[in-house]
Amino acid sequence: MRRYDSSPSSLVEAATCVWSQYYPEDHNIGIRQPGETRSAQYYSPISDTDGRFQAAMTFLNCFRDGEQWAPLLQCDLTQANVTVVWLHYTELIRTGTADFERAVTENIEDVLLCLGIALCMRRHELRVEAEEDITRKRSMPVDRTKITVRLHGVTPVLPIAALKADVVNQFVSVVGTVVRVSAIKPLVTRCDFVCAKCNEATSRAFPDGKFIPPQRCENSPCRGRTLLPNRSSVDTVDYQKIKLQEMETTDVGPGRMPRMIEVELYEDLVDSCIPGNVVTISGIVKSINSEIHEGRYGKRAQANSLYILYVSANSVENSAKVSCGQR
Repeated sequence: MRRYDSSPSSLVEAATCVWSQYYPEDHNIGIRQPGETRSAQYYSPISDTDGRFQAAMTFLNCFRDGEQWAPLLQCDLTQANVTVVWLHYTELIRTGTADFERAVTENIEDVLLCLGIALCMRRHELRVEAEEDITRKRSMPVDRTKITVRLHGVTPVLPIAALKADVVNQFVSVVGTVVRVSAIKPLVTRCDFVCAKCNEATSRAFPDGKFIPPQRCENSPCRGRTLLPNRSSVDTVDYQKIKLQEMETTDVGPGRMPRMIEVELYEDLVDSCIPGNVVTISGIVKSINSEIHEGRYGKRAQANSLYILYVSANSVENSAKVSCGQR
């Protein structure tokens, strides 16, 4: 049985260093960096009993195995410029653990995040193994660069007409023609709010771009209600919205308008297609209140029970780029 140079504690440290990039709501999990205003006592390591960490460890063992997922990695994780890793969906299912397919079906978001954490741990492990100097091996710094997992070859490919209420929160693949593309904008994913009374910072993550500021200070002796955003602490990602129209078919009845659905692109996926491109989108079907979708909030929005479906994209396969040898 092969022994790995990375100890369990170093793997916990590697996961801890990148954890808040995958789970920004766990803002207290991490290791203090030089120049930070928060004290070291604010941070804590991820518990090795956390189910998400244990899932990441299971995936790490799969990436170690030369017969499982290691052959699927078509990149050198030790290189500094690796921020995105493409994995073939069908091969993952085929070579994965016994309950991997069920986990993908029931909780794909956590699966993708834990796969990314596992790759970060594997990157650290490979760099430690490659280092020959014993002293440097023991003090090898952890690369905090986030690795995003993107899946391609997702089957089956559904028609846009099949995206209904029964597929909400499921991972699907759809094909269509891009008919509209928005401008690229910065989307705030996390921000610190400073209490006007005690000057303590309260961090908030905004999943799916939903801006929900804290109502009171988290400092228990204070509990002040006036918190101001610290704009220098804001984390943002590139964001773009596209509209996808179903492909033309011969069985469409006369006078029927083609179906369309909105798709949200993040980070490296933005600017990956233009109107007229035929693309295959793989991602998670989500829903949003129709009033909030139109920019209306308040009691009227809360009373509305009509929701609109959209796809939060994990991957974009552009037929125009594939024909040129690109993804």
